[in-house]
Amino acid sequence: MYPIISSLQNQTIKNIQKLEKSAERKAKDMFVVEGAREISIAFSSAYQIVQLYSCFDLVSTSSNSYQRIIFDSAFGFITEITKPVFDKIAYRENSDGLLAVFKPKNLKIEELVLPPNPFILTIEGVEKPG
Repeated sequence: MYPIISSLQNQTIKNIQKLEKSAERKAKDMFVVEGAREISIAFSSAYQIVQLYSCFDLVSTSSNSYQRIIFDSAFGFITEITKPVFDKIAYRENSDGLLAVFKPKNLKIEELVLPPNPFILTIEGVEKPG
């Protein structure tokens, strides 16, 4: 059985909500990823997961209801949250009920290995459109 958060006043939930702000993400050295596909991409890209949250009501009604089983076996540590709590911290509409907190990679320019004549594109502050 997983822990369940049902209070909108829970400090963990408040802290996740604060991560909406860039300054807070930098200060806490964490960021939020919502959605099974996006969480899988972040995890397979070697980002360190801090905690995974699941709203069972949304996961069980989504077209990908098998996601909970996959994430259960992959991570083994899920915190259940109620729909009102999920709605408070979610940033997408029509979510699949999964949200995770990750630590960013701190990459150094010295660690970058480039081929001869590389094409380099630098971007900052990218957000998901829409």
